[in-house]
Amino acid sequence: MSDAHIVRVEFYRRGGCLIAVCKSTAVPRQGECVNIEKKQWRVACVSWALDVGHPKGKVLRANVELEEITDA
Repeated sequence: MSDAHIVRVEFYRRGGCLIAVCKSTAVPRQGECVNIEKKQWRVACVSWALDVGHPKGKVLRANVELEEITDA
């Protein structure tokens, strides 16, 4: 995996706290489901940021807001 294609992905509870962080070549899109530590989440929205003060230079970051999927 080339560093040129890796982004930092931060997963947040919608309107709330950070749930998890990883580096990846793929980012889930709005409406897709993600399983994090045995909980199901639906992607509410994705926003992007370019962090410029990073020691390795500019780092692209995806902020993924999630809504928990609960049993009906």
